[in-house]
Amino acid sequence: MYKALHPHTGEWEPVEVELDDDRKELTCQHCGKVFTAYGQETRRKYCSDECRYEAAKILYRKRHPVVMVPCSICGKEMPRRSGKLFCSKACGVEGYRRKQAEGNTRRPRKRKEKT
Repeated sequence: MYKALHPHTGEWEPVEVELDDDRKELTCQHCGKVFTAYGQETRRKYCSDECRYEAAKILYRKRHPVVMVPCSICGKEMPRRSGKLFCSKACGVEGYRRKQAEGNTRRPRKRKEKT
């Protein structure tokens, strides 16, 4: 039983609709819930968009696993991201300080000669 707008009054009324014989009961490949599909919908694999999105996320993570690498300052494990060396802002500041200190010890300062 469905509701449809009456053509003259514009109010919602219950209307009986005959269903096609080509309906099928399918099982969602993500959550296992049984759902009914009609016509071309019988090719569906998932019961809802949410299940489809979640299944796509899982498939993406299987194909592209998260690689964990150590932080170059504290050694804490973090997900690898392009160009990231530090796990946090504090480690980034410490890395910058170490680089500056290292740079100062390697390069001798140029002294101006007195004339």
